Amino acid sequence: MKQTLALLKLFAGIHIARPRDALLLVAGFILAAATLMVLLSIPAGLERIGQGTGHDDIALVSGDTGLGEGSSNITPAQFNLLSVLPQTARDAGGKPLASAQLIRTIKLEKADGEKFSIQVRGIDATGWQLLGGAAIQGDIPKEGRREFLAGYLARQQFPKLASSDRLPIRGRSWRQKGQINHGGNLWDSEIWADLSAMQAAFQAPSGYSVALLKLKQPGDLDALNAAIQAEPRLAGLKAHRQSDYYQRQSGWLGRIMTRVAWGVSLLLGAGAALAIGNALGTALERRRREAGTLRALGFANASIALASLAEVLLMAAFTSLAVWGLLYLALNGREFGTSSGNHMIFAQLHLGWQVGLAVLGYTLLLGLLAALLPIRRLSYGKLMDALRAA
Repeated sequence: MKQTLALLKLFAGIHIARPRDALLLVAGFILAAATLMVLLSIPAGLERIGQGTGHDDIALVSGDTGLGEGSSNITPAQFNLLSVLPQTARDAGGKPLASAQLIRTIKLEKADGEKFSIQVRGIDATGWQLLGGAAIQGDIPKEGRREFLAGYLARQQFPKLASSDRLPIRGRSWRQKGQINHGGNLWDSEIWADLSAMQAAFQAPSGYSVALLKLKQPGDLDALNAAIQAEPRLAGLKAHRQSDYYQRQSGWLGRIMTRVAWGVSLLLGAGAALAIGNALGTALERRRREAGTLRALGFANASIALASLAEVLLMAAFTSLAVWGLLYLALNGREFGTSSGNHMIFAQLHLGWQVGLAVLGYTLLLGLLAALLPIRRLSYGKLMDALRAA
């Protein structure tokens, strides 16, 4: 160990004297680490907004289509039946804490002039009670009025929402009464409006998309589904824990992007490993004579190999951590948009410690793979050839 530490100190002095080789190695690690870090920050951001959406004690009941809230349909008769199920909680006055919602999409222009779909959620009076709270910054739209609240992430992406208190929806002018801010979850990519006004605008006077039921106990979800299945008039409906539902909705997209990120990084990593290996091979070739002299002086081959490998891995680790720190300051929290189903959702790049650890492991592996062959040649080659090296 003493030999290894002494050699590390010696190699550090060589890099100070000949910095070009070290800079080439660091450049390779920077390219690999930065690419993977940016790519992984996207699915990490998507997972984060899914985890922050919904409540554990609220059940979301939808048609079991598997295509999302907007494609679901619940009739008023079914909603009334759901409201009186024994698992549905009631307020102090005995009124069921059940909310009907209508979900549709409209087209809006982003700053570049391209139009994208944004989800509009019609909410009844009980729904504002269940979902609003401190997240509402402004006035709740009044029943029957063409008024809305815009999610703060949507306001940042669509200039019309940020610059005007009026928005055309289905040929009529609607007034913006404020914004919703849940801290960056899925709902902050939406527009919220009054249910009855939405039904009139979208010509769906007797249609609902989903129902929200406040559970008496968070553990009542299975009993609620059993009650739904036992009632023939509720056939085709299924209850989901609201928080789990939104995690699944964003999770599948996050998983796809994670696979894409690793696939791209593995391809780039192969090229980076070759570049790092070539740079390292060149650097160690210049060091053959020093290594031969050290071996002649009694330094063990294993100590030289271990010190050289530790040198490379330390470069990889410090570079990875430096890149993570710089990108965290520059990119963490930056908004981006992507498509989920038939509408846009907006999230923030998230470069948390999980992303940092993943990239650290990735760069260490690259360094290990790139270093094995050059270090073997340096440490275990013929001593006479090393001493003769120019």
